[in-house]
Amino acid sequence: MARTPAQPIASAERAQPRRGIETCALRRLADPLAGIPKDAELIGIAAVKNEGDIIESFVRYNLRVLDGLAVVDHGSTDGTGAILGRLVDEGLPLLVVDEGGPAQLQAPRMNALLGRIRAALRPLLVFALDGDELIRVADRETLLRACAAIPADRVPVLPWMTYMPTVEDDPGEIDPLRRLRHRRAFEPTAFHKVALTRPHIDDDRVRIGDGNHHLLDAGGREIPSLVVRDVALAHYPVRCSDQIRAKICIGSLAVRLDRQRGSDHGRFWSAMVDRLLPRIDLRSQQGLQDLAAVYSTAASAVPVLDPLPDIPYRGLSYADLMEVDGLGRVIDYMQEAVGPLAKELDSQQAALTALSTEAAQLRAQKRHLEREIAALRRSRSWRLTEPVRRGSTLVRRVLGR
Repeated sequence: MARTPAQPIASAERAQPRRGIETCALRRLADPLAGIPKDAELIGIAAVKNEGDIIESFVRYNLRVLDGLAVVDHGSTDGTGAILGRLVDEGLPLLVVDEGGPAQLQAPRMNALLGRIRAALRPLLVFALDGDELIRVADRETLLRACAAIPADRVPVLPWMTYMPTVEDDPGEIDPLRRLRHRRAFEPTAFHKVALTRPHIDDDRVRIGDGNHHLLDAGGREIPSLVVRDVALAHYPVRCSDQIRAKICIGSLAVRLDRQRGSDHGRFWSAMVDRLLPRIDLRSQQGLQDLAAVYSTAASAVPVLDPLPDIPYRGLSYADLMEVDGLGRVIDYMQEAVGPLAKELDSQQAALTALSTEAAQLRAQKRHLEREIAALRRSRSWRLTEPVRRGSTLVRRVLGR
């Protein structure tokens, strides 16, 4: 299927006022997947939150080889949602689903997206991505060949190639793909993200695991995987000070609210907070470089110059929506988290109140029974029948021997 790379529309074109409701908009209202071609073979799915400084780059770069993208915007409070909306308005093959909530329920959201794809489309491959991951490959045909070379009983997985800020970066360059020109010389710990082939797409019992690192079969067991050749995921986890400081703070709080998230992910955020932050100054460019060198791993890797090739656009169209407000993100998250926490506390308080009321009723019943027993023992009938009761007790003791 022939494709042309997505290009940003000119500012003059964006400024033109719209009259009425466009046919494309009506079609998308009736069918949210209408933006993705029915014959799409390569589709990416992602759950993102507050990725405004990289989301346009993510969409445009991945669409150079993919036929469509389906994205859950998980309650972003920065420009992520607005930028995604502008990209949809351009007519790009893009589905955007808005969902809120403070807990980072990534796996359920990814599998819900996968369910939409399964119900409406018949792709050859579905790539499970994060909002800071870009498919680095020479071209679409190379990507197809690389995944087709994986045996049918294995899951194709794409390895991380982690890009990192350095003291040599140009602070005046706003596009992270052009500003961050160094990657780690090697990956101290190998991480991969899954791609679903047609057999896994057709089997709706197969699920994407936590973090997009593996697929699970009907019994919840990890399906064996194999790393594809000539393909990598260019990974941009650390981009600027406010972005990564807010990400670490929110991530460490979110795992406490998310009981469905694996323990490994909780340990990752704990290590970031407890082991790295006390000794790294993330307000400095050197600190950002030091953090990126050990991100998600215990060992450090030096940077090597290797700019991301084949960026398919001349410049970002929505740079005015890319402001990173780290403190604002944390405040917004805390406000968002207060509601569910308050409801849970109210529910617990109501349960305690009910238990307290029940205990008070039981105590009242006990006092009533004690008064009745005392009155019975003072009664004339109790005194008259005392010899009978003693005799009965004596008989039972004798027979019991």
